[in-house]
Amino acid sequence: MEQFITGMPGIRQRTELDGLGMDYSVVIHPNGELASEGTYKDGLEHGLWTDFHPNGQIAVKGHYEDGKEVGVWEFWDADGSPGSK
Repeated sequence: MEQFITGMPGIRQRTELDGLGMDYSVVIHPNGELASEGTYKDGLEHGLWTDFHPNGQIAVKGHYEDGKEVGVWEFWDADGSPGSK
């Protein structure tokens, strides 16, 4: 597991998924709550990604294909109610 601080507040961790050619990424808010999670393939976002508000509520959920947003993305406000982009 690789752990490093980025320009974005919080901690980012990336773990190679053995045999799949993909990495699993997790970003933690400074308050310790999960900020973002998803997978990379060949260095690009690929597959399901979920972002979270600092209070732990889901903020955004959607899929990437080779670094590009695809399909329908869902958004929520910090109180858990449906939101908009």
